[in-house]
Amino acid sequence: MATITKLDTTTFSDKQLLITLLNEKVAENLLKQYESLRLLRSATMEDLMAIEGVNEEIAIKLLTAVELSTRFMSRDMRQREFIRNPLDAVKYVSANKIGEGFSILYMNSKNQILKEEICNKMTITTGEIFSLAVKCAARSILCINHYSNEITKPTEEDLEMLNRIEDSAELLGIRFVDYLIIGGDEWLSMREHGYM
Repeated sequence: MATITKLDTTTFSDKQLLITLLNEKVAENLLKQYESLRLLRSATMEDLMAIEGVNEEIAIKLLTAVELSTRFMSRDMRQREFIRNPLDAVKYVSANKIGEGFSILYMNSKNQILKEEICNKMTITTGEIFSLAVKCAARSILCINHYSNEITKPTEEDLEMLNRIEDSAELLGIRFVDYLIIGGDEWLSMREHGYM
């Protein structure tokens, strides 16, 4: 089996993750009782110790790992920024010093930012945009084309990109919130101006 130092743990199966903490037999027994790691959140000390190979020490380790994960996720969700309207996105770009170029904000169903991606619009494909959306479980996206000059009118390239993204978003069931153009201190929302 690959070790953590040699492989990104995000690619590990539930069983592989459990084996790194415990051993293979205990991992198998746990997964027979709980089909996924998510279901371990409801387990009690007694539930875990009823599983073959799980003693008090292992049960405490598992419950501690579950609690750490729960707290991390809870704090992470509280710290994420919300995008309620185009101005929020413009402020986010300014506050995070996102410079010239094409950026995508990937968001959850509450419009909290999960990830931002800065790329070259000339080479990015809709396949690449939505592959990352799926990978980070985004429910919506917002695109930003940030020019260095005062341009705030969509170019032909902007309109073509807008149409391609709209088509792919509809096909995949991911909400396309807006496409913003920022130029200097000026900005334009393609949705608010009827392009979407």
